[in-house]
Amino acid sequence: MKTQERLFWMAMAILVVLFAQQKSSEVSNLEFLISTYELESNIQNSQMIDFSQQLNINRENSYRNGFEAGKTQAAIILMNEDSLYNYTDGYHAATSQFDLSAQIDQSSINDTLFDLLIDTWDMENNSSQVYLELISELISEKD
Repeated sequence: MKTQERLFWMAMAILVVLFAQQKSSEVSNLEFLISTYELESNIQNSQMIDFSQQLNINRENSYRNGFEAGKTQAAIILMNEDSLYNYTDGYHAATSQFDLSAQIDQSSINDTLFDLLIDTWDMENNSSQVYLELISELISEKD
């Protein structure tokens, strides 16, 4: 009876070790999923910040182009020995800088991009919540 009892306890010890090893493997897999998700979220946040900065750079470039066009117009006027304060030249330079048809198209494009940005953030927040619920459900199923 002593031999059978020892074999039984050894088998139980081996089963406990195998069970602990399996649980440890599952925990490490879930930790890996969580760390991967966090890294992906950081990448997405960086991409959103980069996108925002690119929009700001485009706005600055548009302003800079208008400013350069104004400087060029002023240089041409001074080279022709005309008055720098001629109203019509300044008016036409300003209207060409702020072309209304291009401005309407640009504003609608900006609105569309802004809506896409908001939708992306909403989807990212929703996916984060769904992903965390999925992980918590996997953990609860394993227990």
